[in-house]
Amino acid sequence: AKSSTECLTPLHRGYNRTNAVLSVRSTWHVLTMAFILLQGCDAVNHYEVLNVPQDAEPAAIKKAYREAALRWHPDKHSGGEAQRQAAKKFELANEAHSVLSDPLSRRRYDLELARGDTKFPADATGRGRARGMPTPRTIRVEVECSLEALGGWDQVELRMYSLPPSVFYLPPGSQHGDELRLSFARYGIEALLTLREQPHPRFRRRGHDLHTVAYCHPLRAWLRAGLTAPTICGQRARVREPFTTIAGGTSVRVRGFGMPQLGSGETPWTSRRGDMLVEVRMR
Repeated sequence: AKSSTECLTPLHRGYNRTNAVLSVRSTWHVLTMAFILLQGCDAVNHYEVLNVPQDAEPAAIKKAYREAALRWHPDKHSGGEAQRQAAKKFELANEAHSVLSDPLSRRRYDLELARGDTKFPADATGRGRARGMPTPRTIRVEVECSLEALGGWDQVELRMYSLPPSVFYLPPGSQHGDELRLSFARYGIEALLTLREQPHPRFRRRGHDLHTVAYCHPLRAWLRAGLTAPTICGQRARVREPFTTIAGGTSVRVRGFGMPQLGSGETPWTSRRGDMLVEVRMR
């Protein structure tokens, strides 16, 4: 069986080649946020710094960064205090762009927001929570999630009351019944989400493993032409190699193509994964 890395797109395969660069990005991001917190400032939100929604396209983020950089460049401001403020906003815009312009860094940051990390207080629309605001009231919401969303491959869209819709990723490996807290601080609301797994037309989940069925034509079996099956992340995995016997009614374990294990990685592509059990049927 092939390894789970064969399920990656070219973009995700590039993660391994740029791991050192991403580590530097992540370290710089953490150090910058730690510096802001130690200085006693309000925690910033990268989306708010660039004045874009959390589901903004990369082109919109790039355009917003250019506008912010031109507006707050220190050379365009004279005077002690005005220049210091401009330099501070220019630095925040650079940091926001460095995180949001990279797909993996942005995904990691979105997960921090979705988990309700108190070090990065923000609502799901990408707006920060100001100091001195009253404690928000908590409401409970059930969210229907596909297997792809629970695995971290698909986004979840939350629509609640008159609030703007929120789009975010779940921690890879989330399960039915898990609870997730989101803060809509500017609206005085904190949502406690309960995840509900929707039935999947192709896969059944058993722990970290996925069960599915692959149909094989008798002629293919006679020719021993090999057999593949679709995976949860949209690719195909090899169930039987060419020139090997394909028998109906057998089950094949394809390792590394199941659901991510919660907490084992920041993305579904870097997480440890269960297996995919494929039942072969003749048709």
